[in-house]
Parts: sequence; structure tokens; C-alpha cells
Amino acid sequence: MRICDILVARSAEDFPHRSPNAARNGAVLNEGDHCRLLKPTASKGRHMFRKIMMPIDLAHADKLEKARTAGADLARHYGVPICYVAVAPSTPGALGHNPSEFAAKVEAFGSSEAERFGITVETKALTSHDPTVDLDNTLLKAVDDIGADVVIMASHIPNIADRLWPSNGGTIASRSKASVFVIRDN
Repeated sequence: MRICDILVARSAEDFPHRSPNAARNGAVLNEGDHCRLLKPTASKGRHMFRKIMMPIDLAHADKLEKARTAGADLARHYGVPICYVAVAPSTPGALGHNPSEFAAKVEAFGSSEAERFGITVETKALTSHDPTVDLDNTLLKAVDDIGADVVIMASHIPNIADRLWPSNGGTIASRSKASVFVIRDN
């Protein structure tokens, strides 16, 4: 006599319920087999992702439309929050005269995305002495600080300079524990 388990789950944590009715649920059984069907539980609130981080450049937000839409769709699909992270220098600039003014613009952007896509949004405005040099390290630290397990980043079409300097998305993907989706807006 054989006993078989038919697994319909993503991970071992998804097996708490057992059903002796495996044959009625589509299992193929041989005569004399005893079977139990293990199904995932939807009530536990388990998701493939827990939190999405999306670095955003407010100066070029209009060029990030494809990545913004993909991130919002993923957040809505899994019912998880998306955290928009923006980095700017602490000196006055086009995005704000000081860090608090910059943070207010990031918050306003997040609110508009939440309303537009119907998703839960968090924002994080970070300052850096030189975002051009420190951006990768600042974003890597943000991934850990906010507890993101997936990062969605917009990217440009690769050019000759990318052979000499690594892309931000490539650096984040190679040095972070989070999954990274790099989306090109062709």
C-alpha cells in the first residue's frame, strides 16, 4: 500500500490543511493508494512579496511610466505596499530648497500614485552628499531599512558607457538580497 502526497503549494509553510478527498480534487490514484491533498491556505495572508521598493527620480518621473505602472500592478496583484524611494542632495536644488521640502514633494508624488492606481503607498526621501556617486549604496541601505523583498527599477537602453560603468539596477541586483526587476521604457 502506497501513501502519496499531492502538493499544490509554493512552499512547505503552505501545507497546514490536509484533505482525504484527493481523488475528487483531480488526483490520479491507483487501486489501493491512500492519498491526502495538501493545499495552500489563503487565509494566512502569505504573499510572494511583502513589500516593493521603487527608486524614483522626480525630475524624470514622466519617463518612468512603464516601471511605475508595472510596480503598481504588482503591488495591487499581491496586495502589498510599494515604497517610493527618492534620493537628492541636501543642498538646494530644483526638487527642493532643503530636505524637508524634498520630502514633501516625494510624499505628494506617493499620494498621487496611491490615488491613481488604488494601492497602498509609502515614501522615503533620502539625502546624500553626492547622489551621483552614492546612489547605489544609498538605495542598497534603503532596501534593508524598509524591508523590501523586491525592487522595481526603470532603466534606459544600454549604451557604450554601460560597458565601462555598471548600471544602478545591475549593482542593486548583484549586491542585494531582494529580487530586482529592471524595466526598460522602450
